[in-house]
Amino acid sequence: MENRINNITYDDMKVFFINKVKELKSWPYNGKNVVIAPLPEHVTVNPDKPSMFCFTEINDDYMEFRRSAFWLVSGTVVMAFMISMMSIAYLAIAVCFFYDGSFESTLFLCFFGSFFGLYVLPMAARIAFFIPHDLPVRLNRKTQKVYIASLILHGNIFRLRPELIFQEMDWKYIEGWVLHRSVGKGTPYYGLHLVENKSGDINRLQQACLYRTGAPWSTSEMEYQINNIMSTWSYCQHFMNYLPVPDETEKDKNFVFLSNNWLFKWPEAMDKASRSSG
Repeated sequence: MENRINNITYDDMKVFFINKVKELKSWPYNGKNVVIAPLPEHVTVNPDKPSMFCFTEINDDYMEFRRSAFWLVSGTVVMAFMISMMSIAYLAIAVCFFYDGSFESTLFLCFFGSFFGLYVLPMAARIAFFIPHDLPVRLNRKTQKVYIASLILHGNIFRLRPELIFQEMDWKYIEGWVLHRSVGKGTPYYGLHLVENKSGDINRLQQACLYRTGAPWSTSEMEYQINNIMSTWSYCQHFMNYLPVPDETEKDKNFVFLSNNWLFKWPEAMDKASRSSG
């Protein structure tokens, strides 16, 4: 018998996620070898010890935590930062070593400077310095809604256009999924993804990443990060169902290179609704 979840087959769900992998570009860069598995619909795993992987703002109405917008410890951000710095260095080197006042060197410098100064540097600098990379998820148990901020990169490596997107999901229609893909030796991807499935129609699903593993330095760290998937899912279920959860506000806030949190702001209407007491 064909396995189905709310009238959607596992194969259809796998294709759905593969297409999202290609679309989002912020986690495994293609959709090959993706393995998916549904998480329990009720609190059944470690019911007495749910935990969050990071500092969590929490009160009687809602909780909020932040997670990196990119896979592999913000690899895209690091790359953009390095490109922006290298662009400046290349321009300085070109001026010092190639410019001698001749027409040829002037023409070369103008071409070189135009390419880096007008194309490469602005694109890299915008990604590195002018978009937030540590984005929040807010769960409101009074209204039973989940609010998620995510980042999509449009285009390709030579022309990336970042876009912040905001999603609102109904908790009662949310399914938890684990995605796994072996991208390279020592750098597998594991992610906890939420899927809002209201109608059982594959074309009307929306999904968002709640947590993803990074690039650990050891096997034990990788195991710890993988275990965070189930404990985070359990923590969210506990909170949304008014069950006790440990206080995670004492945890250290995650360090994210160039997080640019000061640039992030919830849309006014969503910020008000997500803080509502119902």
